[in-house]
Amino acid sequence: MRTYEVRIRFRADGPAVIGWWTDKAVAEAKFTKDIGRYGSQPGVIITLSVEGDGDVRVLETWTSGHGRTVSSS
Repeated sequence: MRTYEVRIRFRADGPAVIGWWTDKAVAEAKFTKDIGRYGSQPGVIITLSVEGDGDVRVLETWTSGHGRTVSSS
């Protein structure tokens, strides 16, 4: 089973707020909502990742300085 994670950090090495979902659409909606809610705060990093078969892969990242980045792999 795949698990999708949305992680918010308000500074690079700071503590994180993390949520997990088994439904990709729900995790994507949460990721987008969090960008709207926190994306303009300086230093914020928001990631959407997927975990399956013991492997974790970042799907998308949002940073206040660079905006949205979609992973190519």
